[in-house]
Amino acid sequence: MEGNARRDMAGGHAETNHRQADADEVAASVVTSLHAMEVALAPIVGRLGVGALYHRSLHRCEENYPWMIEGCDDTQSVMDLKALKTTLVKRSSTDAAAGGRELQRHFRDLLTSLVGISLTERLLRPTLVSGTNGAFAPDRTHD
Repeated sequence: MEGNARRDMAGGHAETNHRQADADEVAASVVTSLHAMEVALAPIVGRLGVGALYHRSLHRCEENYPWMIEGCDDTQSVMDLKALKTTLVKRSSTDAAAGGRELQRHFRDLLTSLVGISLTERLLRPTLVSGTNGAFAPDRTHD
């Protein structure tokens, strides 16, 4: 019986480690995609402009994913992707992916409201190609 308990405990640790690896992968994918967006947009709107879009997008996520702003420092003017990654890895991979998609949707929607859909698509196109296999591509269901 003791052997079964040990196996169950070991299996539980393996499952927890697998879930954490999934959350780590999702967090890395979200951060990679957002970094690509920052690289694409910073020469045009500046790092502070990208930071403003990012922070506003984070706060828009608060309604459905209040935990998304846990690591958000409103006194910081630029994107803090390290803090975002730390926040995401604390969640399940499903929650992290959903929060990441919502953050990117809000980011894209805000940018679209400022410069229009055509320019947004042209500016962000390189991020979809070089990003994360489309896993966090902008949600086009609202277009």
